[in-house]
Amino acid sequence: MGGSDAVVVGGGIGGLAAALALHRRGWRVTVLERAAELREVGAGLTLMANAVRGLDALGVGAAVRARGDAGAAGGIRTARGRWLSRVDADELTRLLGTTALGVHRATLHGILREALPAEAVHTGAEVSDVDPEAGEVRHRRHGEPVSLRADLVVGADGLHSALRARLWPGTPPPAYAGTTAWRAVVDFPEPVPAAISWGRGAEFGMVPVGDGRLYWFGAVTAPPGGHAPDELAAVRERFGSWHDPIPALLAATPPEAVLRNDIHHLATPLPSYVRGRVALLGDAAHAMTPNLGQGACQAIEDAVTLGAVCAGGAGTVPAALAAYDRQRRRRSQAVARASFRTGRFGQQLRHPAAVALRDTLLRLTPARASLRAMTRYADWQPPTAPDPRTRTRPRPGQLPEHWLRVVSAHAPGLLRDLDLDLGPTGPAPPPPVDADHGASCPVGPDHAASRPAGAGHRATRPANDPPGGGPGRPGRPIHDRPPSGPGGDRRLALVAAVAVWSTGLFCLSLVLPDRVQGCSARSRPSSRRSGSPAPPPNAPATAGPEPHAGPRAPGGASGTRRQGPATW
Repeated sequence: MGGSDAVVVGGGIGGLAAALALHRRGWRVTVLERAAELREVGAGLTLMANAVRGLDALGVGAAVRARGDAGAAGGIRTARGRWLSRVDADELTRLLGTTALGVHRATLHGILREALPAEAVHTGAEVSDVDPEAGEVRHRRHGEPVSLRADLVVGADGLHSALRARLWPGTPPPAYAGTTAWRAVVDFPEPVPAAISWGRGAEFGMVPVGDGRLYWFGAVTAPPGGHAPDELAAVRERFGSWHDPIPALLAATPPEAVLRNDIHHLATPLPSYVRGRVALLGDAAHAMTPNLGQGACQAIEDAVTLGAVCAGGAGTVPAALAAYDRQRRRRSQAVARASFRTGRFGQQLRHPAAVALRDTLLRLTPARASLRAMTRYADWQPPTAPDPRTRTRPRPGQLPEHWLRVVSAHAPGLLRDLDLDLGPTGPAPPPPVDADHGASCPVGPDHAASRPAGAGHRATRPANDPPGGGPGRPGRPIHDRPPSGPGGDRRLALVAAVAVWSTGLFCLSLVLPDRVQGCSARSRPSSRRSGSPAPPPNAPATAGPEPHAGPRAPGGASGTRRQGPATW
C-alpha cells in the first residue's frame, strides 16, 4: 500500500476530512484548493452525533469538543417565543451516545488542516480536467499547467463542482430552494439555548459555537438574487420584533459580519457518486438545504466511509468505490430529500391556517416522539474497514441477502413499496458486467440480487432511467428509501407479521380443509393419500390445482412461474 496515491480536489471541510481519512489509512494525499489561501468562508454549524462520531474516527473528535460548545437544551419556538417542541440534552445523549456540538466553521477547518502533513495541501490550484479511467488530474498552479496521476481522485469541490459537471454532464445545475439566508457569528456571552423559531415564511436560529460566541441565521422565502444596501438593516426589519434575545443579538452584530446567500441544492440526484477512479463527496455529490443541519455532517460521513473502504490500498479501488457508492448514495440522498421537505413544512410554510395547524401538531406531539424524529438521521456509526471484496453480515433489522433474492424474484415491487433495508451496508464485490451496457455499467447489490441469471440491466431499471454511473440524464435511484430507523423497524415488523400470518394459514390449510368442508378426515383417508381431496357435495365438477404446484400462469399450465413484476 506504499504506492497508494490520492488527489483530493477541494480544500473545504469535506475535502480535508477525506484527505485525513485516507492519510490515516496509509495513502499519500495531495489536496488541490483553488483559493490562494486555505480558509473556510462561512459562519457556524451544528455537528450532530453522526458527525461527532465521524470526527472521532478521524482522530480529531476530542479537539473539536474542546473548541466547540455542547450547548444547552433547545428546541423549536414560535416568533413570539412560545415553545412548540423541547429537546432534552440528557435524553439526546442517552439515545445517541453523544451530544451535538456547535462550532465555528473556521475552527473545524483549522483542526482538520492541522491534522494533515503541511506538504499535502496545494493552494492556488484550479483543476481544469480529469481522466476518470487513468486517474489523471490536470490543473493550473501559479499560472503553470500541472498534471498529476493518482490511484484515487476525490471530488470535493462543492456546490458548483467542476468534476461533477465534467463527468456527469447531463446533471442539471443546483436549483434554487426558494430561500435566502443571512448569517453571522457574534460575541454574546449570555447563555442562549440552541433553538429555531418559526414564523410565516421565515425562521431564525441560534447556536452557541464556543469561546463566548454565538452563530445566528435568519431565512425567509424570497425570489433569488436579492440584495440590500444594508443587509443587517434588512434582517432587523424582518426579525427585529421577534422574541428575546433576537433583538439583542442583532444589536450586537456588526454590519460587516453579516453574510447573505441564496440556498441552492442538487434537486436531481446523481445516478452514481463514482466514475472510474473518481468519487464525489459532500456538496459535490449531494448538496442539500440546511434545514436538518446535515450538510457538513453528511460530508464527514462520506469522508470516513471512503477512508474505510479504501483501507486495502490502490489494488482495491474499483471494488472500494463500488462499496462507497452503495453505502453512501442512498442514505445521503434520502437525507437531502428529508431536509428539503423539512424546509417546506417549516420555514417556507406561509398560509396562516397551515402555520397554525403545524404549530398545534408540534405542541401535541409527545416529547420522546419528537426527539426520536429529530435524531433519526443522526443515528449513524462509522464503518469498520473490511475487505471491500467481501460482504458483511446484515445489521439487526436487515433482511439477509438470500431472502432478498427470493423476494426480488417473486415480488420486485415489495422491497421498494415497503421501503425495506435492501442489503448490508458493508462493502460488496465488484459490480458485475452488464450484458446490455458492458463493463462500464456498475450494478448495485440490490439490482444484481433482483436479476435472474443472464438478465440485462434493463430488466430492473425503468426505461427512462440511465444506468447508474452512466453519462446520461440522471434519474431517481432505484429502490429509493430513507435510512433505516424506527419507521424501518416498524415496516420490517409488519412484513414479519404478514409472513407469520401467511405461514399459519398455509399450515391450517393442510390440517383443516376437511373439517372446514364439513367432513371428517377419517371418512376419506384415500383422498389424503392420493393428494387430491374430494370435492364437497353439490360442488361443480371443475379441475382443481395439482398438489404442490406452483402459481398458475395466466392461461397456462400449472407449475409455470408467472413472468413480470408482481402486483400487490
